[in-house]
Amino acid sequence: MTWRPDLTVAAIVQRDDRFLIVEERIRSRLVFNQPAGHVEEGESLLDAVVRETLEETAWHFQPRHLLGLYQWRNAESGRSFLRVAIAGDVSTHEPQRALDRGIV
Repeated sequence: MTWRPDLTVAAIVQRDDRFLIVEERIRSRLVFNQPAGHVEEGESLLDAVVRETLEETAWHFQPRHLLGLYQWRNAESGRSFLRVAIAGDVSTHEPQRALDRGIV
């Protein structure tokens, strides 16, 4: 059997001892998370983390370095995930921009 994890990215942004996080509704619960999401077909990891950060926070993200690779398996569904965490900075904010569905 071939192992094919879902590939995701996460943006890690720290400024003045504060972190950029999102509050989102997942399965009817509100949770805190990093700006993160799936890499789309044909998309690079860097393009994916920039896009996901913009879609979930309305901030423009500049990747700086790889923080880590994290593997997780959902015990209930059996699905596996490989998350690529990328640290960086944010610059321009678009407060009028609509955020992804589920983001509070």
